[in-house]
Amino acid sequence: MIKSDIKKRNWTFVLYEDSCAKDWEDYLISTGVPFAYAYHDKDKTDLGEDKKAHTHVLICFDGPVTYNNAMTYATRVGAANNVIPVSYTHLTLPTSDL
Repeated sequence: MIKSDIKKRNWTFVLYEDSCAKDWEDYLISTGVPFAYAYHDKDKTDLGEDKKAHTHVLICFDGPVTYNNAMTYATRVGAANNVIPVSYTHLTLPTSDL
C-alpha cells in the first residue's frame, strides 16, 4: 500500500463500467483538475481471453497532493482501490519509438 503522506502531482487509477460512478467524467470536469483517460475494451489476457472493459484515468494537479487527497477524487468516481502516483515518463515514448 502507498504511504498516505506521499505527495505527487500526477495520479492514475482504473475505472470499471460496472462499478464506477455513471457521472465520473462530469464530476472530474466540475473539479477543474486537468485529467485524461483512455478506454480499453479490446485487451486480452495471456491466454487470449477478453479482459473486462476499463478506463485508465490520469489526474494532474497544479502542485503535489497527498495520496489521501487523490483518494478523495478516486473514491468519488468509484476507483478507491487502485490509485497510484505516476510520472509523465511512464506515459510518453521518445519520438524515436514512434
